[in-house]
Amino acid sequence: MYRDLLEANGVKALSEKSWEAPPQIVEGYKLLGVPEQLNDAMDANWRTVVTTLHIVDAFEGVPDAFEPSDAPLFYGKISMAEPLTNIAGMSGGPIFSYTIIDGQIRYWLFAMQSTWNKSDRTIKAVLMQPFGAWLSEVHRQYQLSSSEESEGQTGVVREDDA
Repeated sequence: MYRDLLEANGVKALSEKSWEAPPQIVEGYKLLGVPEQLNDAMDANWRTVVTTLHIVDAFEGVPDAFEPSDAPLFYGKISMAEPLTNIAGMSGGPIFSYTIIDGQIRYWLFAMQSTWNKSDRTIKAVLMQPFGAWLSEVHRQYQLSSSEESEGQTGVVREDDA
């Protein structure tokens, strides 16, 4: 139902193409999210939902607030404007990289925000290209194991089993 409504209004879901081939030159990064601070429950059946879009300045290296990791991660510092003082609730939000090609802004799903340090507004995010490749491999392995299991089942009940 929701998918049909979104598609009828021209909304398209992000596909693997949105992270498989990011641009070599990036103009900047933006974090999209739904911070709890700006979203109020009016009653049990009504909620105000406010989305925000933040400029993210990429960090070279690991900010002091985070432990080094071997995982493929992105670090940055986000901009915030009043009245927002806290991005709690934005974990899992997409970070888009963008560039300008032939006068048009183009964007790619670059990372997924996972952690933030409120005192200096630094964030840590999982890079989508390696994460997406890992998910694709997990899905492929699942498909293989599912097809092998179904091939081993004939659906025939022998008299000895009945």
